[in-house]
Amino acid sequence: MKKFWEELEAIGAMLIAACSVLVMIPGIMVAVVGHEAGMLVSILLLLAVNPFFFMFLGMYGAKKGLQAGIKGIIFSGAAFAFGALAALQMSGEFIEKYTAVYMVIGFAAMGITLLIRRKKEQ
Repeated sequence: MKKFWEELEAIGAMLIAACSVLVMIPGIMVAVVGHEAGMLVSILLLLAVNPFFFMFLGMYGAKKGLQAGIKGIIFSGAAFAFGALAALQMSGEFIEKYTAVYMVIGFAAMGITLLIRRKKEQ
């Protein structure tokens, strides 16, 4: 039962981080930044901030456990898709591609972190 609560706590922490980074930042960007600077901020979010966020999310997920990490990355991908559809008003097919790439980045970071940890333990 203790493991269940630890996993739930890890998933909750990842979801809180995902909602703040992937949903609130694009929403604030749309409300505050004008149209000219909005494109630059959108590109910065899509190509710099979000991939690094998913990479760190995968590393954190590997630290907290495999199941918690997988669920956290999947739920964060859903949060990104929701935030991008709501704030950036992009086409759904582009959002699906970006979400898939970000999730692959997160899973790869989790796998690499697990491999490094296993090699250190040996």
